[in-house]
Amino acid sequence: MRAQIFSPEGEAQDDEGDGLEDLPEEVNDETLDDLDLAADVCEDAQAAWEAFLEHYPSRQAAGEAIFASVFDVNPSLQVFFKTPTSVLSTKFVNGFSSVVSNAGDPASLKPLVETLGFQHMDYDINRQKIQHFRDAIVDLLEMDLGGTVTAAGKYGIAALINYVGGACMYIRREYAVRVRLIHSSWATATKSEEPEEEPEKKPEGSQSPADDEENPENSQAQAQGAEGAGNAASVPTGFFEMFMFNAAVMGYNSSQHWMDLILEQLDNIVKNIANTARVQEECSTLALRVDKFSAQVEFREFKSVAMSSLKACVPDWGDDHEVAWDWLWGHLDRMLTELRGKPSTHTRRLGKFLENLSEEDAQQVRESVHQSFFELAPAGQDYFKQSNTRLYFISQMVIDLSLRLYEEPEESIRQISELGLKHVGLSIPTEFFPPFVTAVTMAFSKVSTSEAITEAFRWSIALIGKVLARTVIEGSTLVMKAVTTDDDLEFKKAIAIAPRGKRASQILNITVGTQSISPLYWAIDNGSLKVASAMFQDLLTIRADRTLYFYGCDALFQRHPDVLHYLIVHARSLIRPFLDGLIWRSRTAIEGQRRVNYYVKHLIQDADGNFSQALEWVAESQDTELACHPVLLLVSDTIWDGLASRFFILDRFAYMFFLAVFILSQSFLQHLNGGSPDLPVRIATFSCRIVVYVGSMAQLLYLHARRLRSEIRDIRQGKENSITWCCMVPVPSYFLNIQNIFKFLLLLFLVLTCAVDPMIWCLANGDSELFTQNCSAGLRLQDAYSTLSMMTMLIYWLILSGLSILSMRLAAFALGCAQVLEELGLFLGALVFLILMFASSMSTLDHSSAAFTGLPKASISLWEISVGMFSLNRLEGVNRDPVLLLMLAVFVTLAIVFLLSLLVAQFLGVFLTRYEDMVGYARLKRCSVVVTTVRSLSAKRWADFLETLQLEEPLEFSEGDIGFAGGIQVHEPASDHPTSTESIVRFGGSASASMPWPESGSDFQEDPYEVLERQILHLAKKTTAGTHDRDRPMSKVSGSSLPSQASSVALSGVDGSHSDHTSGSTE
Repeated sequence: MRAQIFSPEGEAQDDEGDGLEDLPEEVNDETLDDLDLAADVCEDAQAAWEAFLEHYPSRQAAGEAIFASVFDVNPSLQVFFKTPTSVLSTKFVNGFSSVVSNAGDPASLKPLVETLGFQHMDYDINRQKIQHFRDAIVDLLEMDLGGTVTAAGKYGIAALINYVGGACMYIRREYAVRVRLIHSSWATATKSEEPEEEPEKKPEGSQSPADDEENPENSQAQAQGAEGAGNAASVPTGFFEMFMFNAAVMGYNSSQHWMDLILEQLDNIVKNIANTARVQEECSTLALRVDKFSAQVEFREFKSVAMSSLKACVPDWGDDHEVAWDWLWGHLDRMLTELRGKPSTHTRRLGKFLENLSEEDAQQVRESVHQSFFELAPAGQDYFKQSNTRLYFISQMVIDLSLRLYEEPEESIRQISELGLKHVGLSIPTEFFPPFVTAVTMAFSKVSTSEAITEAFRWSIALIGKVLARTVIEGSTLVMKAVTTDDDLEFKKAIAIAPRGKRASQILNITVGTQSISPLYWAIDNGSLKVASAMFQDLLTIRADRTLYFYGCDALFQRHPDVLHYLIVHARSLIRPFLDGLIWRSRTAIEGQRRVNYYVKHLIQDADGNFSQALEWVAESQDTELACHPVLLLVSDTIWDGLASRFFILDRFAYMFFLAVFILSQSFLQHLNGGSPDLPVRIATFSCRIVVYVGSMAQLLYLHARRLRSEIRDIRQGKENSITWCCMVPVPSYFLNIQNIFKFLLLLFLVLTCAVDPMIWCLANGDSELFTQNCSAGLRLQDAYSTLSMMTMLIYWLILSGLSILSMRLAAFALGCAQVLEELGLFLGALVFLILMFASSMSTLDHSSAAFTGLPKASISLWEISVGMFSLNRLEGVNRDPVLLLMLAVFVTLAIVFLLSLLVAQFLGVFLTRYEDMVGYARLKRCSVVVTTVRSLSAKRWADFLETLQLEEPLEFSEGDIGFAGGIQVHEPASDHPTSTESIVRFGGSASASMPWPESGSDFQEDPYEVLERQILHLAKKTTAGTHDRDRPMSKVSGSSLPSQASSVALSGVDGSHSDHTSGSTE
């Protein structure tokens, strides 16, 4: 048994403030009635509790102080608490805060107590334990607050603890057997897993109904097994199959649609039958959905089909089961009957009112919402930091959502759940939801024309508050708290208590209903990069016991297959810790070689076995440092060497063949015999040209047609970046690759060359000499043809320049040459300026040199001098004109000596500074080539390549130590990456996956001086507590208590959800 902290709620009291000096001793476990405390008792208790919380730096510290006090009163209670105090302390304080805030509202208080009682049915709670908790908490209040706590405040706190304890004892005695029977029979009927464990063996925060949700893989396997068994037997075996079968047999086919809706939510209702607030919420949601059907809904028909199905699925069905399930159906029938017909009526009234609501009244509501909220809960102002216009927008969204909930309940509930999960990361206390619901209702009632319309709005907004609060509570974990504060130490403390088998899931997934959120992605989006880095470190640390290795790589990629792309876009500083975590290096070296495992399976293939997008994301990032990371080097080189290089060379081989044929035709054959080749040579020339025209053009037409079709398909599917706009003209995105532009230009010039080929024109004119190009038509096209042939030849060579990617050094050199073109452009610009300056100046001189007469001739002559093409014979007579000679000397000095030397220095500087980047860019280019090549291959070739990698084979860590699969093992020189520490963290002891890893203490050990100081202060407070004046009135804390005027519906709903969180499962 594990004693747990109760989310206390006040206990009924008939006194009006008299006799409050003595604490209430009575614990009522005979009945469960409303608790009515005097107003001054409630106010003093709320003020005392808020003052107590403000006395400590955090709620967790306050809870830890309470447990220390409880253990001082009765040390034997420590054996009942198996869960870490950090977890229970936070839950206790949050729960008790909710209870104290509702102490003056019996209607909201009783559902909370009922829920707590149902959740504590497995624990032996007695009067002695309740008394120890009560006395310890009251003594701690007295010690910390001294004389500021009043007798009424202590009395109220004690009465609340007595009330909750008595309720737990009453419900355990009256309903425990029924609820257990319902849960066990439901698990049997639905064939869901319900582990029979002792309470103290359950992980903290888990409840048996939620076990399947926390183990989706196990649940999926069981569901598939059940499905397979059902198919094999050809008869219904599970409850849901049996229900459909019985409904058809009993003639309820016409009721099929609304019965399906109840079936969808029945699982949540049954599993949460001990939580009255959750059951009420589910019934409200169900009423909204069922109300959309025009057919008459008779719940007794559903009950009869369900009961017959349960009897068929539960072998040991007996009278006790009959009584328990009749009790459940009675509750559901009563709740649904109360709600029947209300949603449709509320929809008509609220929809008509909002449609006719004037803009002035709407603005009044928007302005009043947050004004009222800040009056009800002043502390809420700290969480609203947006401008007033943003707050008005939020208010309007709330109003719109109130009507949309009636009209589209299923979609609205999904959106509300998503909104609640967003609030999880914002660390919004759920205590603010009730006053916000009340504030919205108060603002709306000011413009409402009738109480019926106000009630319609109140009912909808209260349900929204319930769902939001429940989502926040169920989604709030210690991990999310650490994310909010960006405290990596708190994260390590939070994750240290997780079962080793579920450690990764607590980092990667928080599920509430059908919605989920990733704490890892939330940390990145929230800017909590310290915690995000700690998450990656924890996920990608290899841990081992005697039986299993635990490594979060597979879980990470299953939850976030796009994690690399996400980091590239949102947090590049985390990429290196992430990629480093995919490498394991042995601590020992054998014969100078070190064993290294690269777990790169998910960077090579996706979940379906197709080519992963990892290299595509890297190429698009243009991050040279990322491309040179060892993990990505291994991935790109493995795919390149094993698959892509062969097909890349084969693709370029076709261009090499056609280029060789074209060179033979244009550069050799047609120049034989002094340019007058005989007939065999002309036949060979014509044949070579036909081979080039037909073969190369056919290849290029097929290539561009296929890619253009792919681009059109992407455009129709609405994919981003399918087209690029250039000068207001749409251009296919594949033209962003320079090689694709060259291939398109090659196709264009080949078509033009073929169109003006003199041989073809002469053959078409029927010239007497066969395959000649010296006919009249051919001679007219000879110049155009020769120019086009030259351009075609150049483009062939430019396409083959892509072969530089075969060598990283050669590719880096080629890219380096491209990088210095900018410097060459600057040099040419400066040279043109000097030429124009000196040419214009020389043309004004009276000289006899014809080479420098006039601006055009002078400019051409100076350009020829600059590039070494000027003949010295043309300088005769220049020495007779000393001014012209001087101008030439100055020009040569500036243009050739100075500018050329400066160009060489610039080339050298740029190349040296950018060479490392050039290697990275070469790697990026290879990644791009790999992606393009692999995408063009068939699925069979890719599958054959994957088989050669053997990614499903486990890798060794050392001789005889077999690890897990998903990687590639290589050996590297031991001096490349020296390491003296073992990167696998090994543990002894129990090998159960449900146990957390033993704490080493080194990662999150507290400063011993801080611990000692806290203990000394605690002892000093206990020593001096008796000297305080306990009769001094206590000052009220501003904003410490929530107003009791909050609407009972809203408070009951939202705080009822809160109690689900605060109680948690105890050990």
